[in-house]
Amino acid sequence: MSRVYYTIADASLITQQTLEQIPNVVREWPCGILHMTGSRSVGMHGPKSDWDFYSQYDDVLYSNMIKGGWIDVGDWPYGGDPLLSTILSKDNVHVQMIKPNYMEAKHQMQAYLRRHRTSLYRMSKDQRREEYQRLAYALTRMIDGC
Repeated sequence: MSRVYYTIADASLITQQTLEQIPNVVREWPCGILHMTGSRSVGMHGPKSDWDFYSQYDDVLYSNMIKGGWIDVGDWPYGGDPLLSTILSKDNVHVQMIKPNYMEAKHQMQAYLRRHRTSLYRMSKDQRREEYQRLAYALTRMIDGC
């Protein structure tokens, strides 16, 4: 069984009820670490929100997940996120598979989004996506030395 990890900042936004509602498909993740992301990780979810996580991309993990019935949906709906290798989906769960050299950048992005969630509430989903993309590209350029 996999472990789903949360940072202290995540934990303050995640209720026991939310933890109890984590779908079984997540509990069955065979290996690796899943980090919560998306609306649930910043306390902006509704009753019909999906479950979003991220994990470091690994060829063996990817192959096992495909064999286990997960579907590779490419980078939908994130359209060109430079941190992503791909997204795996099953039931109402999406796992962003992050390029190994960008895991720390993804952690930093999550911390930024949590710190600024109050201002994010005032943005539309498209505006939030644009803000995320802008920051993700800036981080990857710094990492890649461009």
